[in-house]
Amino acid sequence: SCDQAPSCEAEPQLTEEVSVVTRADALCYAWSPLSDVSGAELQLRDESGAPLSAWQPAPLTGRGVMEALSLTPGPRYVLALRAWVERPEGRVYTQETGSASFVFEDVTPPEVSATLLSAGGEGFVFGVSASDNVQLSGWSAAIYTTSGLRLRSLGRGSLASNTFERSLTWDGLTSAAQPAPTGGYELRFSSIDGSSLSAEARVEVAVE
Repeated sequence: SCDQAPSCEAEPQLTEEVSVVTRADALCYAWSPLSDVSGAELQLRDESGAPLSAWQPAPLTGRGVMEALSLTPGPRYVLALRAWVERPEGRVYTQETGSASFVFEDVTPPEVSATLLSAGGEGFVFGVSASDNVQLSGWSAAIYTTSGLRLRSLGRGSLASNTFERSLTWDGLTSAAQPAPTGGYELRFSSIDGSSLSAEARVEVAVE
């Protein structure tokens, strides 16, 4: 304990506390550094104090980034901080201190892409993909006319992963199984995440 260690009487303090963070994989932090310690380290915990990460070195400059995290919306988190001094008998830690609790708020929609891979006798083949910093919850794809009328669904589904990738084929037929008239059309591919944020990608094609 540092209670009996005069050189450790001052405890490190976390500074610039916030109640909401918007990045799931990393935390930027700042704390008031101490000049009489040998090192410091941080640990992510839930609000009850249960560890969610290993102790990570914290630079004595007082600012850094804790990476390789997987924050999710809902739970409250806390950063725990401790410092130490090296003594002949070994390392002596300060008492731990903690930040105010905070939550992760997902404000970033999924990243989506759609490309035309080929066009020929078997129809139009598209490549679609989506990714999210937390979790995707669904996807859908359809062919539309240039005026915005839905012509044919190419599929939809539920997801429970961070990434999605698939190839889709449109055979040039309408939802009534009739050949699409000559003209321009558009693939619209969209994905939604667990926070109900969505994004859409489009690809134009022409039926000749």
